[in-house]
Amino acid sequence: MMGGLGMTEVLPEAEGWNAVRSLELTADGIFLTVFPAREEGRKEIFTLLKKELTGRGLRQINWGEVERAFRRQCAKMKIAPPQPLSKNGLVLIELSSDEMEAYAYAFPPLDDGTPLTLGQIYAAIEKAGINYGLDDEAIRSLIGMRYPQLRVIARGKAAREGRDATIEYCVPISRPFLTPKELENGRVDFYNLNLVYNVNKGQVLARKTPSLPGERGMTVTGKTIKPHPGKDIPLLPGRNTEVIEEGCTLVAQAPGHAVLEGGRIHVLPVYVVAGDVDFSTGNINFIGSVRINGSVKMGFHVQAAGDVEVRQAVEGGIVKAGGNVFVKEGIRGIGKGRISAGGSVYARYLENAYVEAGQDVIIGESVMQSTISAGGKVIVRGKSGQLVGGFCCAGRGIEAKSVGSQLEVATLLQVGIKPDLMAEMKAIIQKEAEVKAQLERITNTLQRLPNAQASRERKLSVQEKIFSRNLREAQQRLQRQIQEIETEREELSRKVRSLAEGRVKVQNYIYPGVTIKIGELSYYVRDKMQHVVFLQEGDEIAILPYC
Repeated sequence: MMGGLGMTEVLPEAEGWNAVRSLELTADGIFLTVFPAREEGRKEIFTLLKKELTGRGLRQINWGEVERAFRRQCAKMKIAPPQPLSKNGLVLIELSSDEMEAYAYAFPPLDDGTPLTLGQIYAAIEKAGINYGLDDEAIRSLIGMRYPQLRVIARGKAAREGRDATIEYCVPISRPFLTPKELENGRVDFYNLNLVYNVNKGQVLARKTPSLPGERGMTVTGKTIKPHPGKDIPLLPGRNTEVIEEGCTLVAQAPGHAVLEGGRIHVLPVYVVAGDVDFSTGNINFIGSVRINGSVKMGFHVQAAGDVEVRQAVEGGIVKAGGNVFVKEGIRGIGKGRISAGGSVYARYLENAYVEAGQDVIIGESVMQSTISAGGKVIVRGKSGQLVGGFCCAGRGIEAKSVGSQLEVATLLQVGIKPDLMAEMKAIIQKEAEVKAQLERITNTLQRLPNAQASRERKLSVQEKIFSRNLREAQQRLQRQIQEIETEREELSRKVRSLAEGRVKVQNYIYPGVTIKIGELSYYVRDKMQHVVFLQEGDEIAILPYC
């Protein structure tokens, strides 16, 4: 708002616009007198005067004389030839270049002219084509003024621009910058770098915020302003993923590792390590299967819910798989390595290794000074097919081309019982002993209570009666528990007896120093033998020809 454009600072408000300039209409012409004003208001006065002169329809204006009138204050200057001139209040309407605002310049009447009316203002607004966003209060404020005023009388509505669609990834989708974690003792953990990020079935992988089309705007003259529409970005499904919630949420259809390829997130059931598992990768812990194109180095762990495939060797590393473990070359334990598989283990050789398998252990060349525990069979094949030193336990049998060596290296082979059954049997025997010991203590305590009552020296107190009742309930509970344990132990014994068919088969030679255990029976090899099979027959271990 321009409240007199500084006029209140130039002259008292009561004197109004006529105290700033004087226009005289005579037969000789139109004369202008400009009265003294503060320097800071002269520019505004000159601008308003030019608008008033042109707005009142004055023709053939000598603008040079107008400027002279400003320079020579209080000097009457002829600025136009004689002509009729409107003396009524005046309103001028202007638009901004983008037509988003409309301005009204209002001037008071000359001499005895008619003051400005609302009807006159609205007529000028209509003539200017303004039909949107009118500010009626600002318009009414133009009435009754004594000096020029400027008001914004209408404002348009700016278009609200559209919003581009965005995609927020909820899981890491690129190889992270591997930063080792600092431990509490100040050392740095280079083994656990969190290279693999596991996702589960149904887990949200990405969310899309849809684009918005924007909202149209309007100029004060009623012209529509079109917004720039937001750009859409499709949320594309990849392998083992699906888009739900009207295309706005991407979820995993299977467990695995999430990667971004070609604008699509894929959940891969197999995680591939391009080289070795070492300080460049850290330990691997994956919800699916893992394929390692190099080796597993000493001290590093690989854990997978599925299979683990190692294209080279395991060199003192630890591998644990819910499925099978495949090692193309061999497994060197180096005193630290350990292989554990829910399924089977396959390798070219074992050397000072610890291998545990829920099913079979299949070795393609040789086994040297290793510990093997297999729920199924242990088979050593290949040209040499040697099994020398260490301990080998298999539920269903052991097969090798040769066992032991001419140096009579101590080698223990055990078949006819699964390692997990052995552990389970030991645990249940220990549990039975503990429960029986507890039952015996309770029984002894109960036996002492009736004797005290029978002596009639005193009656049992209320607390002693409650204690006695609790002991009897515990006694009954433990007796039932012992019966359950005995049933469970008998079932385990039946399973153990069913495995007594396990055999040790030696295609070539078996040497002294080898001990064979089948079930609870043992046989120590004292002489070199060839092409033999060891199995249980009755209460002894029989030796049959290899077939």
